[in-house]
Amino acid sequence: MAEPQGHSSSALPNEYKVILIGAVGVGKTSLLMRYVHNEFQETPNKFVSEEKKTITINGKEIVLYLWDTAGQDRYRTLTRRYYENTDAVMVVYSSVEEESFREIQDYWFQELQHYLKYDDESVPILLVANKSDLISPDVDTVHFGTAKELALQKGLLHPIECSAKTGHNVKQAFHVIATALFKKSQPSRKPNVSSVTRRQCSCMNRSSDQKSERLHVDNN
Repeated sequence: MAEPQGHSSSALPNEYKVILIGAVGVGKTSLLMRYVHNEFQETPNKFVSEEKKTITINGKEIVLYLWDTAGQDRYRTLTRRYYENTDAVMVVYSSVEEESFREIQDYWFQELQHYLKYDDESVPILLVANKSDLISPDVDTVHFGTAKELALQKGLLHPIECSAKTGHNVKQAFHVIATALFKKSQPSRKPNVSSVTRRQCSCMNRSSDQKSERLHVDNN
């Protein structure tokens, strides 16, 4: 299957490439369809390669180019081109499929390490537990606390549970990534060197004056 045509996220400062990865059947395409089109199908009748979503964060309009694996994860044929120019990553697993969570640790993080050096803080990574609507006392689930521990260990964004079927927390998941990208784009504030220097000089002058006064008193 052909790869997405692709978008270089470096084209404009407010455009970002976000890729979705994870085991087959965890609902990556369904998440995209719910977020972009507010649609859901039990079995998606097509593979989405790329979707575009424009949103506003803190009054600033940003564009997300959302890349789906387009079925290639079934054969694990994703290439460097899929990962290149990536600004953020959504790593998806199923809340009711423990194997999909193990696969994140055994395979997908290794892929990220190989292609993105995922420990680089410049690339926000969000762990998403999809299919939360299937959680029940009668179903074996991946404890969400385990995902929190993994995210803390790997230095990821705080994970989120959601359901592409009901729409629960889907917008919030993408909003978390968009907000992280927005914050990353903001220039870091550096202290005003000249004002700091003036304050330091002022303090030094006062200190010198106080020492002179003490010396004058002692001599008298």
